[in-house]
Amino acid sequence: MKMSTVLAEACRTQAGWRRDNAEDYPDDLPNKTRASNLEAMATWAEGLDPKDERLARLGEFVAPRGEGSLRSSLDLGQEALRRLCQCDAKSPEEFASLLAEVVDLAAKYVPPAESDEAMIRRIKRQQRVACDKPIRPGETPSPKARRGSAK
Repeated sequence: MKMSTVLAEACRTQAGWRRDNAEDYPDDLPNKTRASNLEAMATWAEGLDPKDERLARLGEFVAPRGEGSLRSSLDLGQEALRRLCQCDAKSPEEFASLLAEVVDLAAKYVPPAESDEAMIRRIKRQQRVACDKPIRPGETPSPKARRGSAK
C-alpha cells in the first residue's frame, strides 16, 4: 500500500473520531472544524509524490501487511497521534508543516516498526533463560547465560 494512502486513511480515521465527538458534544466547535481539516489533509496526502521524504520516514512506523501479519497499521505513538488529531492546518503549506511535525514526534517516541519475523526473533531472545544456573537477585548473568545454550 502506498504511504500516501496510509496517511490519508489515518487522517480519515481521526476525522471520523472527531465527527463522532462533534455529534456527542455539539457545543465543542473544534471537533467539527478539525474533522473538516483532517478530511482536507487526507485529500492533500493522496496527492503527495511517492518519493516525498516525509512519506519515506512515515513508512518506518507502518507494520507489515499481509496474510497472517501480526500487525497491520500505522503506529505513530500517542504524542504524534494527538498532534495529528489537533489538526488546525487548512492549507497545503500548513499540512506539510503538520506532517513534518507528526513524523518528528513519531521518530522521537516510537521505535521503527519491525517485520513479523524480526519481532518474533526479538521476543524469543527475550524469553530465553539459562536453565543450567539460576540467576540470583543482584547477579548479572554472563553473556553465554543471557543468550541461552545453543544445542
